[in-house]
Amino acid sequence: MLDTLGTPVRYAIIGCIGLVLGWFISRLLFDEVAATWWSSALAGAVGGYIGGWLKERRDRS
Repeated sequence: MLDTLGTPVRYAIIGCIGLVLGWFISRLLFDEVAATWWSSALAGAVGGYIGGWLKERRDRS
C-alpha cells in the first residue's frame, strides 16, 4: 500500500505515527504534556513531508 504513495507522503505518515507514539509514551511517563496529541501529529506529518520532499528532490538530481 505504501509503495503507491510518494516519498513525501510516506515520510509524513511515518512522522505522524512517530509523534503520536511519542506523545503517548511521554503521557505515560509524565503527568502533564503541554501539547495535544493532534498538534504533535500534525507537526510530525509536516516535518516528515518536508523531509520526504527534500529526499525526493535530492534523489532526482
